[in-house]
Amino acid sequence: MFLALGIVLAIFVSENLKADPNKTMGAFVDAVRSGDYRKAVNQFGGNACRCPAKGGWVSYLIYSSSQEPNLAFMTGHPFEYKAGAAKPIESSEEAKKGSVPWEAPQDVVIDVAIKFDSNKYRPLFLPVFMAYGKEMSEAEFEAFLKDPDAEAWKGFTLRLRPSLVKGAIERPEASKGIKYNPTESLGREPESKDKAKTGKEENYVYAPMEDMIRETLGEEGVLYLHPRDPGTVLKEDGSKLDPSSIEERLPRLSRCNLRMHVVRRGQLKQWTVYHVAITDPVLETADGQELVLDNYRPRYDNDKWNPRD
Repeated sequence: MFLALGIVLAIFVSENLKADPNKTMGAFVDAVRSGDYRKAVNQFGGNACRCPAKGGWVSYLIYSSSQEPNLAFMTGHPFEYKAGAAKPIESSEEAKKGSVPWEAPQDVVIDVAIKFDSNKYRPLFLPVFMAYGKEMSEAEFEAFLKDPDAEAWKGFTLRLRPSLVKGAIERPEASKGIKYNPTESLGREPESKDKAKTGKEENYVYAPMEDMIRETLGEEGVLYLHPRDPGTVLKEDGSKLDPSSIEERLPRLSRCNLRMHVVRRGQLKQWTVYHVAITDPVLETADGQELVLDNYRPRYDNDKWNPRD
Protein backbone atom coordinates (compact mmCIF):
# COMPACT_ATOMS: atom_id res chain seq x y z
CA MET A 1 0.00 0.00 0.00
CA PHE A 2 2.75 2.44 0.99
CA LEU A 3 4.67 1.49 -2.14
CA ALA A 4 1.66 2.24 -4.34
CA LEU A 5 1.10 5.53 -2.56
CA GLY A 6 4.76 6.42 -3.05
CA ILE A 7 4.54 5.66 -6.77
CA VAL A 8 1.43 7.81 -7.17
CA LEU A 9 3.08 10.66 -5.25
CA ALA A 10 6.26 10.38 -7.33
CA ILE A 11 4.25 10.56 -10.55
CA PHE A 12 2.30 13.57 -9.25
CA VAL A 13 5.49 15.43 -8.31
CA SER A 14 7.20 14.52 -11.58
CA GLU A 15 4.26 15.67 -13.72
CA ASN A 16 3.94 18.98 -11.89
CA LEU A 17 7.67 19.66 -12.04
CA LYS A 18 7.46 19.23 -15.82
CA ALA A 19 4.27 21.32 -16.12
CA ASP A 20 4.38 23.74 -19.05
CA PRO A 21 2.76 27.20 -18.75
CA ASN A 22 2.17 27.15 -22.51
CA LYS A 23 -0.10 24.14 -22.05
CA THR A 24 -2.27 26.16 -19.67
CA MET A 25 -2.19 29.05 -22.12
CA GLY A 26 -3.36 26.79 -24.95
CA ALA A 27 -6.16 25.26 -22.90
CA PHE A 28 -7.37 28.75 -21.95
CA VAL A 29 -7.26 30.26 -25.44
CA ASP A 30 -8.93 27.18 -26.96
CA ALA A 31 -11.69 27.37 -24.34
CA VAL A 32 -12.22 31.08 -25.02
CA ARG A 33 -12.45 30.46 -28.76
CA SER A 34 -14.95 27.63 -28.36
CA GLY A 35 -17.02 29.55 -25.82
CA ASP A 36 -16.45 26.96 -23.09
CA TYR A 37 -16.75 29.31 -20.10
CA ARG A 38 -16.34 26.62 -17.48
CA LYS A 39 -13.15 25.25 -19.01
CA ALA A 40 -11.73 28.76 -19.44
CA VAL A 41 -12.49 29.65 -15.80
CA ASN A 42 -10.84 26.40 -14.70
CA GLN A 43 -7.54 27.72 -16.06
CA PHE A 44 -7.62 30.82 -13.83
CA GLY A 45 -5.86 31.09 -10.49
CA GLY A 46 -3.18 33.00 -8.60
CA ASN A 47 -0.03 32.56 -6.56
CA ALA A 48 -0.97 35.15 -3.93
CA CYS A 49 -4.11 35.83 -1.90
CA ARG A 50 -5.78 37.89 -4.63
CA CYS A 51 -8.56 37.24 -7.13
CA PRO A 52 -11.31 39.17 -8.92
CA ALA A 53 -14.15 40.63 -6.88
CA LYS A 54 -17.26 38.62 -6.20
CA GLY A 55 -18.18 38.19 -9.84
CA GLY A 56 -15.39 35.61 -10.10
CA TRP A 57 -12.95 34.84 -12.89
CA VAL A 58 -15.81 34.64 -15.39
CA SER A 59 -15.94 38.45 -15.12
CA TYR A 60 -13.12 38.57 -17.68
CA LEU A 61 -15.30 36.81 -20.27
CA ILE A 62 -18.66 38.61 -20.18
CA TYR A 63 -19.69 42.19 -21.01
CA SER A 64 -22.16 42.47 -18.12
CA SER A 65 -19.34 42.40 -15.55
CA SER A 66 -18.03 45.77 -16.84
CA GLN A 67 -14.55 44.32 -16.21
CA GLU A 68 -11.85 46.03 -18.25
CA PRO A 69 -9.82 44.42 -19.79
CA ASN A 70 -12.38 41.91 -21.05
CA LEU A 71 -12.29 39.04 -23.54
CA ALA A 72 -16.03 38.89 -24.21
CA PHE A 73 -15.50 40.17 -27.76
CA MET A 74 -13.54 37.04 -28.66
CA THR A 75 -15.21 34.41 -26.45
CA GLY A 76 -17.12 31.95 -28.59
CA HIS A 77 -15.89 33.48 -31.84
CA PRO A 78 -13.40 32.19 -34.46
CA PHE A 79 -9.83 33.49 -34.56
CA GLU A 80 -6.33 32.22 -35.22
CA TYR A 81 -3.54 32.43 -32.69
CA LYS A 82 0.18 31.85 -32.37
CA ALA A 83 1.91 31.88 -28.99
CA GLY A 84 5.39 33.06 -28.19
CA ALA A 85 7.73 31.61 -25.57
CA ALA A 86 6.98 32.00 -21.87
CA LYS A 87 9.14 34.79 -20.39
CA PRO A 88 9.86 34.60 -16.64
CA ILE A 89 9.17 37.73 -14.60
CA GLU A 90 9.67 38.50 -10.92
CA SER A 91 6.92 37.32 -8.59
CA SER A 92 5.26 39.84 -6.32
CA GLU A 93 6.43 40.21 -2.72
CA GLU A 94 3.00 39.07 -1.58
CA ALA A 95 3.36 35.82 -3.52
CA LYS A 96 6.89 35.18 -2.21
CA LYS A 97 6.01 35.92 1.41
CA GLY A 98 6.59 32.91 3.68
CA SER A 99 7.33 30.48 0.84
CA VAL A 100 9.82 27.64 1.19
CA PRO A 101 12.11 26.66 -1.73
CA TRP A 102 9.78 24.03 -3.20
CA GLU A 103 6.84 26.41 -2.84
CA ALA A 104 8.54 29.42 -4.42
CA PRO A 105 6.03 31.14 -6.73
CA GLN A 106 6.70 31.38 -10.43
CA ASP A 107 5.43 34.00 -12.88
CA VAL A 108 5.72 34.15 -16.67
CA VAL A 109 4.30 36.32 -19.44
CA ILE A 110 3.17 34.75 -22.71
CA ASP A 111 2.31 36.89 -25.73
CA VAL A 112 -0.28 35.35 -28.03
CA ALA A 113 -0.77 36.83 -31.50
CA ILE A 114 -4.50 36.92 -32.30
CA LYS A 115 -5.78 37.28 -35.85
CA PHE A 116 -9.41 37.62 -36.98
CA ASP A 117 -10.52 36.48 -40.45
CA SER A 118 -12.60 39.07 -42.32
CA ASN A 119 -14.59 36.24 -43.94
CA LYS A 120 -15.59 34.77 -40.57
CA TYR A 121 -15.61 37.31 -37.75
CA ARG A 122 -14.06 40.64 -36.88
CA PRO A 123 -15.26 42.61 -33.83
CA LEU A 124 -16.68 46.09 -34.37
CA PHE A 125 -15.06 49.01 -32.52
CA LEU A 126 -17.75 51.38 -31.26
CA PRO A 127 -17.54 55.05 -30.25
CA VAL A 128 -17.69 55.59 -26.47
CA PHE A 129 -21.17 57.16 -26.50
CA MET A 130 -22.60 54.38 -28.63
CA ALA A 131 -21.03 51.60 -26.55
CA TYR A 132 -22.63 52.96 -23.38
CA GLY A 133 -26.09 53.36 -24.86
CA LYS A 134 -26.02 57.12 -25.35
CA GLU A 135 -27.33 59.03 -28.34
CA MET A 136 -24.78 60.82 -30.50
CA SER A 137 -25.06 63.20 -33.41
CA GLU A 138 -24.09 62.27 -36.94
CA ALA A 139 -21.31 64.87 -36.72
CA GLU A 140 -19.93 63.14 -33.60
CA PHE A 141 -20.11 59.79 -35.39
CA GLU A 142 -18.24 61.19 -38.39
CA ALA A 143 -15.56 62.61 -36.06
CA PHE A 144 -15.07 59.15 -34.55
CA LEU A 145 -14.72 57.55 -37.97
CA LYS A 146 -12.01 60.06 -38.86
CA ASP A 147 -10.04 59.30 -35.68
CA PRO A 148 -11.04 56.07 -33.89
CA ASP A 149 -7.77 56.22 -31.96
CA ALA A 150 -8.76 59.31 -29.97
CA GLU A 151 -9.43 58.20 -26.38
CA ALA A 152 -9.50 54.57 -27.51
CA TRP A 153 -8.42 53.57 -23.99
CA LYS A 154 -11.83 54.47 -22.54
CA GLY A 155 -13.44 51.07 -22.03
CA PHE A 156 -11.42 49.77 -24.96
CA THR A 157 -12.24 46.05 -24.87
CA LEU A 158 -15.85 46.68 -23.79
CA ARG A 159 -16.31 48.72 -26.98
CA LEU A 160 -15.33 45.74 -29.16
CA ARG A 161 -18.64 44.13 -30.14
CA PRO A 162 -19.84 41.17 -32.21
CA SER A 163 -22.66 43.26 -33.73
CA LEU A 164 -25.02 46.17 -33.10
CA VAL A 165 -27.99 43.87 -32.52
CA LYS A 166 -29.90 44.54 -29.30
CA GLY A 167 -29.06 41.93 -26.68
CA ALA A 168 -25.76 40.92 -28.30
CA ILE A 169 -23.88 41.65 -25.07
CA GLU A 170 -26.30 39.96 -22.67
CA ARG A 171 -24.73 37.34 -20.43
CA PRO A 172 -24.80 33.88 -22.09
CA GLU A 173 -26.53 31.12 -20.13
CA ALA A 174 -23.39 28.97 -20.44
CA SER A 175 -21.46 31.51 -18.35
CA LYS A 176 -23.81 31.40 -15.36
CA GLY A 177 -23.43 29.41 -12.14
CA ILE A 178 -19.65 29.00 -12.44
CA LYS A 179 -17.85 29.08 -9.10
CA TYR A 180 -14.41 30.37 -8.29
CA ASN A 181 -11.46 28.24 -9.28
CA PRO A 182 -9.12 27.01 -7.85
CA THR A 183 -10.99 25.78 -4.77
CA GLU A 184 -8.23 26.60 -2.29
CA SER A 185 -8.97 29.69 -0.22
CA LEU A 186 -7.75 32.95 -1.73
CA GLY A 187 -9.20 35.20 0.94
CA ARG A 188 -12.57 35.60 -0.80
CA GLU A 189 -15.93 33.91 -0.45
CA PRO A 190 -16.94 31.65 -3.34
CA GLU A 191 -19.65 32.89 -5.66
CA SER A 192 -22.15 30.32 -4.46
CA LYS A 193 -22.02 31.69 -0.90
CA ASP A 194 -22.50 35.21 -2.20
CA LYS A 195 -25.59 34.06 -4.05
CA ALA A 196 -27.00 32.47 -0.90
CA LYS A 197 -26.48 35.68 1.08
CA THR A 198 -27.85 38.20 -1.41
CA GLY A 199 -30.32 36.15 -3.41
CA LYS A 200 -28.60 37.45 -6.53
CA GLU A 201 -26.54 35.47 -8.97
CA GLU A 202 -23.65 37.90 -9.19
CA ASN A 203 -22.07 40.93 -7.59
CA TYR A 204 -19.62 42.29 -10.08
CA VAL A 205 -16.29 44.01 -9.93
CA TYR A 206 -17.63 47.56 -10.04
CA ALA A 207 -20.57 47.18 -7.65
CA PRO A 208 -18.93 48.93 -4.64
CA MET A 209 -17.44 51.60 -6.92
CA GLU A 210 -20.80 52.23 -8.54
CA ASP A 211 -22.48 52.78 -5.16
CA MET A 212 -19.76 55.22 -4.11
CA ILE A 213 -19.92 57.19 -7.38
CA ARG A 214 -23.72 57.34 -7.27
CA GLU A 215 -23.63 58.72 -3.72
CA THR A 216 -21.13 61.45 -4.61
CA LEU A 217 -22.00 62.34 -8.23
CA GLY A 218 -25.54 61.08 -8.70
CA GLU A 219 -26.90 59.00 -11.58
CA GLU A 220 -24.97 61.03 -14.16
CA GLY A 221 -21.73 59.76 -12.67
CA VAL A 222 -22.47 56.09 -13.40
CA LEU A 223 -23.57 56.46 -17.02
CA TYR A 224 -20.26 55.17 -18.36
CA LEU A 225 -19.54 52.33 -15.95
CA HIS A 226 -21.49 49.59 -17.73
CA PRO A 227 -21.57 48.74 -21.44
CA ARG A 228 -25.03 48.89 -23.00
CA ASP A 229 -26.83 48.02 -26.20
CA PRO A 230 -25.64 50.48 -28.88
CA GLY A 231 -26.99 53.99 -28.67
CA THR A 232 -28.51 55.67 -31.73
CA VAL A 233 -26.97 58.16 -34.17
CA LEU A 234 -29.19 61.15 -34.90
CA LYS A 235 -29.16 63.08 -38.18
CA GLU A 236 -29.59 66.84 -38.24
CA ASP A 237 -33.32 66.43 -38.97
CA GLY A 238 -33.72 64.29 -35.83
CA SER A 239 -34.15 60.99 -37.67
CA LYS A 240 -32.02 57.99 -36.76
CA LEU A 241 -29.21 56.64 -38.88
CA ASP A 242 -29.94 53.07 -39.98
CA PRO A 243 -28.05 50.51 -37.80
CA SER A 244 -26.94 48.53 -40.87
CA SER A 245 -25.40 51.69 -42.32
CA ILE A 246 -23.61 52.35 -39.03
CA GLU A 247 -22.25 48.81 -38.87
CA GLU A 248 -20.93 49.00 -42.43
CA ARG A 249 -18.91 52.12 -41.60
CA LEU A 250 -17.47 51.11 -38.23
CA PRO A 251 -13.85 49.93 -38.03
CA ARG A 252 -13.21 46.32 -37.07
CA LEU A 253 -10.45 44.66 -35.08
CA SER A 254 -8.13 42.85 -37.46
CA ARG A 255 -5.47 41.59 -35.07
CA CYS A 256 -4.04 42.15 -31.59
CA ASN A 257 -1.82 40.61 -28.96
CA LEU A 258 -3.22 38.73 -25.98
CA ARG A 259 -0.72 39.19 -23.16
CA MET A 260 -1.16 36.52 -20.49
CA HIS A 261 0.30 36.50 -16.99
CA VAL A 262 0.57 32.82 -16.04
CA VAL A 263 1.60 31.78 -12.53
CA ARG A 264 1.89 28.92 -10.10
CA ARG A 265 2.25 28.82 -6.31
CA GLY A 266 5.25 26.49 -6.40
CA GLN A 267 7.06 23.82 -8.38
CA LEU A 268 4.59 21.18 -7.14
CA LYS A 269 1.57 23.14 -8.41
CA GLN A 270 -0.04 23.51 -11.80
CA TRP A 271 0.18 26.72 -13.84
CA THR A 272 -2.85 29.02 -13.91
CA VAL A 273 -3.87 32.21 -15.72
CA TYR A 274 -3.63 35.17 -13.35
CA HIS A 275 -4.28 38.16 -15.61
CA VAL A 276 -4.86 39.00 -19.26
CA ALA A 277 -4.53 42.16 -21.35
CA ILE A 278 -5.03 43.16 -24.97
CA THR A 279 -2.11 45.02 -26.53
CA ASP A 280 -1.08 46.25 -29.99
CA PRO A 281 -4.56 46.32 -31.57
CA VAL A 282 -4.87 46.95 -35.30
CA LEU A 283 -8.17 48.03 -36.83
CA GLU A 284 -9.35 47.78 -40.40
CA THR A 285 -11.45 50.73 -41.56
CA ALA A 286 -14.46 50.49 -43.86
CA ASP A 287 -12.28 51.40 -46.86
CA GLY A 288 -9.85 48.57 -46.10
CA GLN A 289 -7.08 50.63 -44.51
CA GLU A 290 -5.18 49.34 -41.47
CA LEU A 291 -5.06 51.57 -38.41
CA VAL A 292 -2.61 50.83 -35.57
CA LEU A 293 -4.09 52.16 -32.32
CA ASP A 294 -1.73 54.09 -30.06
CA ASN A 295 -4.18 55.29 -27.41
CA TYR A 296 -5.69 51.97 -26.34
CA ARG A 297 -3.44 51.74 -23.28
CA PRO A 298 -5.08 51.93 -19.84
CA ARG A 299 -4.11 54.89 -17.70
CA TYR A 300 -2.87 52.86 -14.76
CA ASP A 301 -0.11 50.46 -13.76
CA ASN A 302 -0.85 46.93 -12.60
CA ASP A 303 1.68 46.07 -9.88
CA LYS A 304 4.99 45.06 -11.49
CA TRP A 305 3.30 43.58 -14.53
CA ASN A 306 2.45 46.39 -16.92
CA PRO A 307 0.58 45.44 -20.12
CA ARG A 308 2.18 48.49 -21.80
CA ASP A 309 5.72 47.05 -21.50
